Amino acid sequence: MPKGPSLAGRAVLAIVLMIGFYALALTIAVGLAAIPIAEVVFAGRIHIKVAAMCLIGSVLILVSVMPKPDRFDPPGPELTPERHPRLFAELQRIADATGQAMPVEVYALPEVNAWVAQRGGIMGFFSRRVMGLGIPLMQSLTVGEFKAGLAHEFGHFHGGDTKLGPWIYKTRRAIGDTVVNLHQAGSTVLRLPFEIYGNVFLRITHAISRAQEYAADRLAATTVGAEPLCSGLRKAGGTAGAFGGFLDSELGPAFDGGYRPPMVEGFAAFLSSEAVAQAMDEMIEDQMAAGTTDPFDTHPPLPERIAAVDGVAGPAPLPGDEEPSISLFEPAALAGMELDLIHAMTGDASLIVGLKAATWADLGSRLYVPRWRDQAAKLASADSHGTTLAGLPDFLSSPASLAAQIRGKDASSAPVEAVWTASPSRAERQPQALRSSRTRSSSG
Repeated sequence: MPKGPSLAGRAVLAIVLMIGFYALALTIAVGLAAIPIAEVVFAGRIHIKVAAMCLIGSVLILVSVMPKPDRFDPPGPELTPERHPRLFAELQRIADATGQAMPVEVYALPEVNAWVAQRGGIMGFFSRRVMGLGIPLMQSLTVGEFKAGLAHEFGHFHGGDTKLGPWIYKTRRAIGDTVVNLHQAGSTVLRLPFEIYGNVFLRITHAISRAQEYAADRLAATTVGAEPLCSGLRKAGGTAGAFGGFLDSELGPAFDGGYRPPMVEGFAAFLSSEAVAQAMDEMIEDQMAAGTTDPFDTHPPLPERIAAVDGVAGPAPLPGDEEPSISLFEPAALAGMELDLIHAMTGDASLIVGLKAATWADLGSRLYVPRWRDQAAKLASADSHGTTLAGLPDFLSSPASLAAQIRGKDASSAPVEAVWTASPSRAERQPQALRSSRTRSSSG
């Protein structure tokens, strides 16, 4: 594990950086406000335009850096011990093993992720412990790998990271708001010191974040074991890519066609595909071949995290650790929260209102076969132009001709490259409901 500052050192450094930013902001804001006053006192006159610019800049800075209450919107359906006793039994065991209190709230997430945080209050004060558990992630992990992931998350509580987090996050946000507001006001000169400080702040606090990840990994390795931790870390990267593919190629088209098949069941079938498993292995290999750490990364590269816990002694696996971690949920309760998960993913209940419930088997006859027939009918129009099977190679050698017959005569006037090779961007290919969810989640 790379050496880094202790918890006390990280805390002191983060607080010094935060104080430094607010001191810089207040100094500039007060200095700007003092300029027109000094002009009146010492020169007996005032330039209205200069005074207005100074006062506007001062107000923009003060408004940008003012601490704001932390509004917490539930990221998914809340999980309770009454409905998920096996899951909460494992949570309690890991909490006890790491010497930590249980989170006050635990939420199911429609994403390949797991996290802990202190939410609510102002700047971390009067906040509560919150945990999020990604259902797609749990579908790919064993119970042992999941427990190692839980121990990692409780490691952030153990290290005090979630107490530092709100301070660092709020300061990052204040710096960003200040830069954006001054940019919109057209003040390049005032924006420059905040941009410089912001880059330094990000580099240092992201280095602190990486040190926190190493510390949480080490606690997980000693609490549960290095092997399940490393195996789970590898799987997480591949599962993230697989879930994106599932949304784009399976669930999204079903939504766009007016149907709502079971998401959890569908992703389980998707993961069982040999082609998907091979693609996931390739993604993991790419991550293992990753280069050195970028200064602005909040997490270390996968190879470095695995190397850091190599040889760390941990307990032996327990009976049941090889079972799928999704089995920790009661089946009826898991099925019951499916709509809430989809709502959390799309961010807008109206996007899924009116979708017809359907099984994945139903989609073959209801959605895909009609689409294939429609496409076949369009392709059949080539026969009216006298194309035979023997002449098919020559026919296919003319992309513009083929495109014109499939898409209509208007396509024949477009450049060949535009008709034959142009493809929409990834965002444009995503179904509307899921496109909205990605936009929403990326702004968080």
